[in-house]
Amino acid sequence: MPIARLSPADGGLALESPYDAALVAAIKALPYNDRRWDQARKRWIIAHEKAPEICRLVEQHLGVTLQIPAAGPGAASELRVLRVEYVGRAKARDDGTSNASGYLGQNDRSLVFPESVLRAWFLDDLDDGTPATNGADKRPRTPTGPLTLYTILAIKQTATADELKKAYRRLVMQLHPDHNKEPDASEQFQRLQHAYDVLKDAKTRRKYDAGLKLEASLTKHEPEPFRPYGRPKNMAVNRHDDEALGYRSPLRCGMLVCEGTPRVGQFIVSKILKWDDIIDGQGRTMVSSWPVYGDSYEVTWWI
Repeated sequence: MPIARLSPADGGLALESPYDAALVAAIKALPYNDRRWDQARKRWIIAHEKAPEICRLVEQHLGVTLQIPAAGPGAASELRVLRVEYVGRAKARDDGTSNASGYLGQNDRSLVFPESVLRAWFLDDLDDGTPATNGADKRPRTPTGPLTLYTILAIKQTATADELKKAYRRLVMQLHPDHNKEPDASEQFQRLQHAYDVLKDAKTRRKYDAGLKLEASLTKHEPEPFRPYGRPKNMAVNRHDDEALGYRSPLRCGMLVCEGTPRVGQFIVSKILKWDDIIDGQGRTMVSSWPVYGDSYEVTWWI
């Protein structure tokens, strides 16, 4: 008789059982956020609410009747300081959510960033009266708004000239094609350069702000779809630069302070409170990107 058991673990239930291809396929058919393979310990971590279904599957495929452990208190929200080496592109999941994976290391993809959380941090077009401390201290209020020259630079519309310059230099470090190995690196950098060229000049910035204000007044009663706002005239639309592929945060790595809850061996981020660059003892800044056809992200260090 095969031996299988369920036990509390990592914000869920650990299923330990002999290998059975049909059982594995059935578990993989569960919603993405309800199951996770624990490679180190060769076991599945399953959401508590999926326990009855797991028991049914194990009995069907292995002929073993499992006991469901008593459910403990629900996971409490936690505040964590996280050294995130890479944040991927948000993808639509089979449970209807859209989220991006966050990597704490090459073999640790245990962070989950809902797309709405990333957008709420980076897509900030409005002045909410909260002062920005360094051009990156953003408290957005328009997480579903269109991409603008301000959101390309990850700054508030009220950013000062110094904050604008600091944000530009920060993103140059991260997105310059010499550092960024992603397939659309050149397009990303062209878009960044165009945004800075427009906003650094007071006259063109005033004209641009007036255009944003007019557009907001015309569309305030209708949700605004994403479009490549402010794209340089001669810049071709790249197939990798389409948000249909999934939202991508302007920064790929950093030291983050986040609120969230542990679930199924992962940490589900509910709010980003701070996002700083990772700087080593030599004063170099971490840059990470996912190369074309790469099996994982690459990390480099730049001054």
